[in-house]
Amino acid sequence: MHVTPNLPIKRPFPLRDHLKKELRMPVFIQNDGNCAAFGEATWGAAKGARVAILLTLGTGIGSGVIIDGKIFDGAFGQAPELGHLPIDSRSKQMCGAGHHGCLESCISKEYIKKMVERRLGKRLPLLEVENMARAGNKKALALWQDVGGYLGLAIGSLLNIFNPEVVIIGGGISPAFDLFEEAIKKEAAKLSFPSMLKQMRLVKAHLGNEAGKLGAARLVFENIKH
Repeated sequence: MHVTPNLPIKRPFPLRDHLKKELRMPVFIQNDGNCAAFGEATWGAAKGARVAILLTLGTGIGSGVIIDGKIFDGAFGQAPELGHLPIDSRSKQMCGAGHHGCLESCISKEYIKKMVERRLGKRLPLLEVENMARAGNKKALALWQDVGGYLGLAIGSLLNIFNPEVVIIGGGISPAFDLFEEAIKKEAAKLSFPSMLKQMRLVKAHLGNEAGKLGAARLVFENIKH
């Protein structure tokens, strides 16, 4: 493990070797976002897609990229960190990794809660804010559309880089997906080629919290086979 900004580990730690020694069995380690994307590509929303991207919105912004049925994790196993795409250079908000103006610093679950408190005057559960928007509360609806706007800025860039068949939105705020879906497309259209946006499917994750477990299980079986 090299960097874990949302976990209390402040130095590189050989977790796989430690677990392998303690458990006395093969151990494979992969980022949870990559595992979730692998699960969705195998059994969920991205089944059959050559190029798929998953963004999970929770404590941080998790992500995974699947290309030709394989996890894309970069030259040194640390990719992708799509939550740290820069989208607002003027923002003073800082993510757990110490970056200003990245996607995670603007719409991780904690920052959405702060947005709720600032705009609606009190801290509310996100489910309640979702229900308010569905009931026609304009402030609540505008908040979700702003979330979609930030996502759209990131996804517009990702379209230009990866030209994916499908982009999947998962994580704790995905139940409100229909409230910000059009805002994503509107902002993405400002940055990406029209043909790329038209070809892409933008969908909510199908497997929920099971995606990461299923993807990790498939990863183990594939590694053991080899």
